[in-house]
Amino acid sequence: MPSSVIRFFRYAPDTRELKLTFVSGRLYVYEDVPPEVAAAFRGVLQPRNP
Repeated sequence: MPSSVIRFFRYAPDTRELKLTFVSGRLYVYEDVPPEVAAAFRGVLQPRNP
């Protein structure tokens, strides 16, 4: 299900940094995020076909 509050999602595997930009413009940066957590998060945000 796509999020109505998250505008942008980016994961940098080399630094293990997860960045979320919200529609409000606020940026959150999470450090030391394991790749499997980032992949799960991305999977939740991507739209699915019924």
